[in-house]
Amino acid sequence: MRRLLMVVLVLGAALLHAPDVAAQPTPEQLKKWQSLTPEKKAELRKRLAQFKAMPPKKRAELRRRLVLLKNLSKQERQRLQRNYRTLKKLSPRERKRVRKLFKRYKKLSPTKKRLLRKHLKRLIKMPRAKRKRFLRNAARWNRLTPAQKARLRRAFKKRR
Repeated sequence: MRRLLMVVLVLGAALLHAPDVAAQPTPEQLKKWQSLTPEKKAELRKRLAQFKAMPPKKRAELRRRLVLLKNLSKQERQRLQRNYRTLKKLSPRERKRVRKLFKRYKKLSPTKKRLLRKHLKRLIKMPRAKRKRFLRNAARWNRLTPAQKARLRRAFKKRR
């Protein structure tokens, strides 16, 4: 998998510098290509065909992202790979929910993002049993009507 990723990056770099014209591979690229199994070569050819079939705008966006990926440090790339593998383990429904939440997160102000990260770190540091109880209570809170929430807030203030 790691080797395939490297080949894709090398081929991607070639695509990056020669947008839509056939370029001669370097000896290093040729050696990597020849070392691949026929199945992996077929997969790469398929992906290249998919790439060429994309609209120019989308290809440009992929090239931009490739440049960003190449400029990351080794630790950042590894963290990104771990996150990607974690995301791939989720069900399609869970992935859709994560994307939706991330879109909402991107729209938040920097102050709200900072506050959210602070609360998330606190949640992560909680012992497992306490975190489960907290999440169960949060889910219960989300199911309450606004009137029920207001009544509970008033009751809580009286206790203080």
